[in-house]
Amino acid sequence: MKRLIFSLLFGMLFFSCDNTEPELISQEPVIKYLQTVTTNNSKGRILARLTVEYNSNKKPSNILSNRFSTGYEDEIRFYNETSNMTYDEEGKIISYIQKQIYIDQSHKNTIREVKVSYGENSITEYVTNDYGNHKIDIFLNTYGQPVEKVTYYDLEKPITKETYIWKDGNITSIKNYEYSGEEEYLVREVSITYDTYHNPYTYLKDLNEIRYTTENLKTTNNPLTILETYYNDDYGYTSSASLQYEYDKEEYPISYFYSYSRNATHSSDHFIIEHEKIFEYQTEE
Repeated sequence: MKRLIFSLLFGMLFFSCDNTEPELISQEPVIKYLQTVTTNNSKGRILARLTVEYNSNKKPSNILSNRFSTGYEDEIRFYNETSNMTYDEEGKIISYIQKQIYIDQSHKNTIREVKVSYGENSITEYVTNDYGNHKIDIFLNTYGQPVEKVTYYDLEKPITKETYIWKDGNITSIKNYEYSGEEEYLVREVSITYDTYHNPYTYLKDLNEIRYTTENLKTTNNPLTILETYYNDDYGYTSSASLQYEYDKEEYPISYFYSYSRNATHSSDHFIIEHEKIFEYQTEE
């Protein structure tokens, strides 16, 4: 009997050792860098194309956005370009130039030269353009996330302020203020919900820009709904936008369908915009 019990125990031990599960090896997530974004209207005609170039450190070196007049690539109406992007030793952007050039001459061309400095919990941008010198102060929380941005005219007089509320790496609420003298008043409120997938614009966040559109450079994930209220006695409105995505196996968006609806507060004006965006990437080498 003792031999039988010993044999059974030995067999169980042998069986157990022979069938141990292999150790799981965690894999680093695939990093993709946004290369092009193409915007098509509801009829499939191209409206715009964004193209991003990177330097040897995988930092953006040139960002070009072409807007087309009639949906054909050989008829550019205007373009926006961010160029001359320079970085310090820590990889923080310290200067760049932004241009908006109208090929059809329907508007005045604009050029902005931006220089950036960094404090302990703040970022300051000094902007020079045809309208004078401006300053933008961006204040950060303990996680390095922007929570307030104030824009000054002629470096001293505040003209606008924005505040941001964060949750799980995403901006869920934005409030915009304007100044009348030293008094500020609320002009816009925005609330945003998100998916749980990679934001394709993450690697453009060096520009320190905050947007409450679909191209939010600072958030971890992608917006699903954007609700906006604009307060104005003559031109006030409420709007809602929804986005439906398709993703690749690495959980990056490859396209989305965008639907936007706006209703005027003091009139019967109403309109709907729909378009599609298609994303192309380059992977980390």
